[in-house]
This record gives sequence, C-alpha cells and structure tokens, in this order.
Amino acid sequence: MNVKQLKEELENYPDDLTVRFQYDNGDYWHHFIAQEVKYIDVLPVKHNDYVENFIVDNNEEGEFIEDENTAVILS
Repeated sequence: MNVKQLKEELENYPDDLTVRFQYDNGDYWHHFIAQEVKYIDVLPVKHNDYVENFIVDNNEEGEFIEDENTAVILS
C-alpha cells in the first residue's frame, strides 16, 4: 500500500475514529494486539532474511534518500 492508497481508504471513515495497527502477540493463542498509532515516521527499511520481512534499518548512515528502501512507518 502506498500513501495515496492509504489516504483514499481513510477518507471512508470518520475523522475522530482512533487508528490502530495490529500484530500477533506471539503467544500460544495468537492474540492480536491492537496498538494505537502514536507516531508517523519516514525511515529506511531493508529486508531481513532471518525474520523474512522488512525491518527498520537502524544502521543506515549518510544522506537520507527517499527511494524503494524508504517507507512510512506507523508506530
């Protein structure tokens, strides 16, 4: 999903509705946590083979460039 698609989707909901994101708690029952979004950042990301997903690239050094390795992060 890109920013344009997210904006279009959010236009369908009331302005005062709380925004949350869900993730698997990792417990035996696989409860899904519904964490409230508190921050929006644009950060570098990279694929991590161990977790088989993208992670925030905390080791990024140098000039910040928005490209395919940059993403809007909700946290």
